[in-house]
Amino acid sequence: MAACEAGLVEHLNADHADVVQLYARALLGRKGDGWRVIGVDPEGIDLQQGANHARLRFPTPVSAAAACREALSALTRGARAR
Repeated sequence: MAACEAGLVEHLNADHADVVQLYARALLGRKGDGWRVIGVDPEGIDLQQGANHARLRFPTPVSAAAACREALSALTRGARAR
């Protein structure tokens, strides 16, 4: 996971900024725009908006990039269903 963290962070912020906002609002109850992913690890992702930080945990820990993408896809489906 550590080897692919930077790529995942960049990809999420560049290509899925709308989903990152959805995570913050729908799954974490955070307000405002401009949330960005600042870290990814086996247990979840860290978000930041200015001085505000939030942690979104995966349902179960992941050990590889493919499993991380699957976990993020599941979180996205859950957020969109809300």
